[in-house]
Amino acid sequence: MDSGRKRWCTRLGPGGALSTPLVDKATNVYIGEDGAMNSFNEHGQLRWRTVVSGTPVTAQFTGDGNLLFVTHFGVVSVLDPQNGREVVPSYQLIPAPTADQAQNVPLVPAAQGLDSCFLGSPECPVAHTPAIDLDSGRFYLTVWRPGAPSAALVGMRYADGRLTEEWSTATLPGGATSSPVISADGSTVYANDGDGALWAVDAHTGEPRWHHDIGYDAAAGPSVSSDGLIIPAGGRDGRLLALRDNGDSAEVVWERSDLLQLGVPAQTAGDTGYAVVREGTDGLAMLTFDTTTGETADTDTLPGAAGFTVGTSIGPEGEVLTQTLIGELFVLKP
Repeated sequence: MDSGRKRWCTRLGPGGALSTPLVDKATNVYIGEDGAMNSFNEHGQLRWRTVVSGTPVTAQFTGDGNLLFVTHFGVVSVLDPQNGREVVPSYQLIPAPTADQAQNVPLVPAAQGLDSCFLGSPECPVAHTPAIDLDSGRFYLTVWRPGAPSAALVGMRYADGRLTEEWSTATLPGGATSSPVISADGSTVYANDGDGALWAVDAHTGEPRWHHDIGYDAAAGPSVSSDGLIIPAGGRDGRLLALRDNGDSAEVVWERSDLLQLGVPAQTAGDTGYAVVREGTDGLAMLTFDTTTGETADTDTLPGAAGFTVGTSIGPEGEVLTQTLIGELFVLKP
């Protein structure tokens, strides 16, 4: 963290770009690649490798400490993080053909459709990271089922030794186009649609509560604070704004139309937020702002950064980390 010095490196298949590394308390790393989920120890040595159908999207930990993930083919798995073995039978969001429907069907290559994941097209049925409620075992994801006009938002649950699908909604215009995000109390799921609106959906039933036109297509899910302040992610025409969930509607708390937001925002304690914005003609900068008012507290240039960033994380001592689409990593000290 202090120097950026590389400690170890290992080769992964192209599908590794679809999977953000997940790290546990013992510094074991979990990351997917074409056709497998892998675990490495803190020295980069392979602990285990479990073969799966497709390429795993970013994994999450469950409330009981297991590893939950879904592949871009729509196969949901829960593995024991110690040995990589299945804890419960996997669940197929897109059922495989039966013997009556097809016989001698060739195995689909694990990397098929990966190029379409960035665009969220039907060739990549599950293109986004699932969100999990650790207390209830419910988790939420997007899936583009065969023949459907767009991707649906799906609610599932991991409990009682099995995976179950509780609901599916295809009411979002243009489909669900971002990773879902859960409210602090677990009652609401937020997701973006294909028409530039943010939706709030009942986490238990899948019924829409409200939608709000943010004026652009967000490239990722929003940042949601514990007290319900929602800051949508950026996009090609992204602005920086904050919303408040009033139950049956959304209220604009503040908006910064003078900024072009080109990243995924993060909120921290002390009413502090971070977002990547355009600087100059084509540069990028990290903006530190007051989440209650939107006022700028600080701006730091990201030297040589181009395009847009794909995530913002806060380190154990307040470090701010962000990564561009083409693989540049920046660490800013508070």
